[in-house]
Amino acid sequence: MENSRAELLAMSVADIISSDAIDPKVSVRDLLRQKHIVVESLHITKDGQTIPVEVSATLFTLNNLPTVQAICRDISKRKQAEKERDQLLARERAAREEAEAANRIKDEFLAVLSHELRSPLNPILGWARLLQKRKFDDETTARALETIERNAKLQTQLIEDLLDVSRILRGKLVLNVAAVNLITTIAAALETVQLAAEAKGIQIQTFLSANAGQVSGDATRLQQVVWNLLSNAVKFTPAGGRIEVCFQPDGNYAEITVSDTGKGISREFLPYVFEYFRQEDGQVRTLPPDRGGEIPAIALTAYAGELNRQQALEAGFGRHISKPVEPEELVQAIAELGARGSGGAEK
Repeated sequence: MENSRAELLAMSVADIISSDAIDPKVSVRDLLRQKHIVVESLHITKDGQTIPVEVSATLFTLNNLPTVQAICRDISKRKQAEKERDQLLARERAAREEAEAANRIKDEFLAVLSHELRSPLNPILGWARLLQKRKFDDETTARALETIERNAKLQTQLIEDLLDVSRILRGKLVLNVAAVNLITTIAAALETVQLAAEAKGIQIQTFLSANAGQVSGDATRLQQVVWNLLSNAVKFTPAGGRIEVCFQPDGNYAEITVSDTGKGISREFLPYVFEYFRQEDGQVRTLPPDRGGEIPAIALTAYAGELNRQQALEAGFGRHISKPVEPEELVQAIAELGARGSGGAEK
């Protein structure tokens, strides 16, 4: 502390110990009880600086008088080394967490990728096997080939999008915005899941309003959203069950509702439906991608649309897609822009 003996003898405890240090009364009580203590404190130097010190104090009797011997050591360098060590450990921990997060994102992406690529393969393989085993009339054969071609093209588009991992995980998709007739979009998605539904004896009922108008959006993305909802409805609806698809105007919105008679999800778990790979009570039903999907959620966010989920445990599962209905002149303008090859908008 650079103080002389005379200066130290003239100083009070408050002149030596910083007010930011622990209460010296606590140390005195410990010393009286233990006879020897080692504590850290903050002392004030002669030039007014505060330094960390280690105080080793011993209580003993000298000439029948209680006497305290205290040795103070400047531990500034040790404290600096400890601070640097803590910072290094914090950086190492942050780097480890970042690496773990990167691995987790990779696994999540691969799970999403496998789910998205599997969906269009089902109708392709289904029709291919039927064409090998049975002879159809020209109309059915043409419909089968058209379904195979459409889903193959859709899968090609998916691969092009899904290869860009960072864009997908940030929710940034390139949208080719144009006027979209949602009835056509829904019909294409229904065609995709029809074979899987028939294999389980599931009845799909449709209630499609022709007065819902058009929306501006990416037809491929919208079809992707609807088919994901339908394919999950087929997956989780028991054999002989029923799926309902409703399309109707709702004020300034066009609303698509997909509901099924499969087992629902408890209301307590409902807020977690769109979290990665959350399971309810350890069941196989994993969400997403199995009940809605990451890609649909990202796509709908990009469209400025809404995806809601409503259900009861006994009454199956329902999802609602809401998309603003555009005025006729705006739809026409969007269509003209698309015809000029203006390109997609990145969201």
